[in-house]
Amino acid sequence: MLVLLDGFAYQNWIPVPTILDNLIQAGQLAPMIAVFIGNAPGSRVKELQYDPQFVDFVAKEIMPWVYEHWKVTRDPQKTIIGGYSLGGAAAAFIAMEHPELFGNVLSQSGSFQEGDKDRKWEWLASQYDAHPRIPIKFFVEAGRLEDVSIDGPTLLAANRHLVSVLRNKEYLITFEEVGGTHEPAHWRGEFAEGLTSVVK
Repeated sequence: MLVLLDGFAYQNWIPVPTILDNLIQAGQLAPMIAVFIGNAPGSRVKELQYDPQFVDFVAKEIMPWVYEHWKVTRDPQKTIIGGYSLGGAAAAFIAMEHPELFGNVLSQSGSFQEGDKDRKWEWLASQYDAHPRIPIKFFVEAGRLEDVSIDGPTLLAANRHLVSVLRNKEYLITFEEVGGTHEPAHWRGEFAEGLTSVVK
């Protein structure tokens, strides 16, 4: 099962339904259910910046509803959560909070430079560093042109730092630096590679 945050974007800007159909038809991917989760108008930033209420919504409302209405796996090692930008960081946070549900993370240009109320920068990397290793496999990608910042670490630097933390903790991780900025063009190009890498 594949769960994607920023569901509208992954149905339109990054045509995941078509990508999945093509991968399944080519025998590169087993048939799967895809769940696209959106945000209420004006709430995306709040919900995707490590919001406990949104985490509970995904884990305690969305996932039970999916299990009730669809014949899908409940094996976290066969369940992927993903997103781009804030959604990529939120996916990694939700998996950390609920490894019993999600054993794979697909992050595209994850905003790992973001902090929270107690830590100004790179909060999630500090959380993964402090926690014992949990059984999560990662695909992380960021654009080489995402190495700009007005204040604090750049998105690319923060992704490199998170990857370093995860590797030091011996997580299974694939990291790609690709050409491009913070835009759907390279997310479209990397999505299939990211998905197939975490299901191997």
